[in-house]
Amino acid sequence: THVASLRRKLDIPDHRTLVKVAAEHRSAAGGRGATPPAPLTSFVGRERELAELIAAVRGARLVSAVGSGGAGKTRLALAAATNLAPAFANGVRWVDLVPVSDGPALEDALAEACDAVPTSRRGPAEAIVAALRDQPTLLVLDNCEHLVNAVAMLAERIMTACPAVTMLVTSRVRLAVPFERVLAVTGLATGSRGDAVALFIERASAAGAAADEVAPDEAARERVSAICAALGGLPLAIELAAVRMPALSIDGVEHGLLNQADLLTGGARAAARHRSITDTLDWSAALLSDAAARALRRLAVFVSPFDLGAAVNVAGFGGLTPAAMADALAELADHHLVLAGPARGQRVYRMLEPVRQYGIARITADDGQAFYEHLRWCTGALRAALDTDGAGSAGASPAAALLDEARQAIAWAM
Repeated sequence: THVASLRRKLDIPDHRTLVKVAAEHRSAAGGRGATPPAPLTSFVGRERELAELIAAVRGARLVSAVGSGGAGKTRLALAAATNLAPAFANGVRWVDLVPVSDGPALEDALAEACDAVPTSRRGPAEAIVAALRDQPTLLVLDNCEHLVNAVAMLAERIMTACPAVTMLVTSRVRLAVPFERVLAVTGLATGSRGDAVALFIERASAAGAAADEVAPDEAARERVSAICAALGGLPLAIELAAVRMPALSIDGVEHGLLNQADLLTGGARAAARHRSITDTLDWSAALLSDAAARALRRLAVFVSPFDLGAAVNVAGFGGLTPAAMADALAELADHHLVLAGPARGQRVYRMLEPVRQYGIARITADDGQAFYEHLRWCTGALRAALDTDGAGSAGASPAAALLDEARQAIAWAM
């Protein structure tokens, strides 16, 4: 009845013509496709990472920019999408998945971003495919970590049916599909002339800090460099610390590194997970299994890189068997809450200081044994190292490598 009424009022002869008129009206109104958000701050440094991401998108149809919370994945993806937009006739369609809770909501959000209209006969996924089938489009799905399975399945469906579509996703966890190209987004370089220091200086100056107190000379740049290194080079942490400069000065910021949860707060932000480093890490921790969450808290007693054997000795109690610990470490590495890499012919793990302090702050009574196990492990490791080196050895010996752990173990014991 409504269709007949519309045709009569608009003097349209048939249903097909009515659909064409509606499509033209929608196009004239600009549609509702989601374009990339306008950046609120300048993009500092990262020329190499940006070039790598652009090249990856040009060379693969599904690219995942993965990294820890606060590593700057969204900002890097936004810069890349802006650069790549002219190459896609249908433009860039951007979807922030933070408010999206499940697979059906994902399909609805993406359909809206792509101007794809579901009907009673065609669901959101089919509508997306119909809208994008022959349209050169860059789809950017931001913050996918809580929906990796749903995103992977939808990506495969779209890319199989729409050969002109390229997808760029940002996530704390990779999608783990064979057609995915993964690009790791790590912290900024923290040297005195690195991007981390440049970002700190720019954000501190923008917040109102006087230029002569941020980095007036090379010695001051070295102090800023040390601050950035203690923050793991994470752009979000650096920005949150930099805006405290007008109130705290560089001395106060350095002192605040001892309790980064209090230092790294930025007040009201539209995205709750960016209001503080604690909110960012809460978002990551909520995605962990129970075993990985327990491992995160217990392994935070380490202040230096550690291997699987040390992890089992210190945190492998209360149900965390050696096999469960190996699985938990793999999960933490996938979520970028620990960083994994080779050292001395074996795989070692380390936590960035903001993550380590977060884990320590959340240790429960059931985890408290980790302090005692850490002390016992450290004592045994030192004895073995001294037997190998001989007492009085120095430099890069095994015993010297344990000094930071020994100091921390003594502090826990005291």
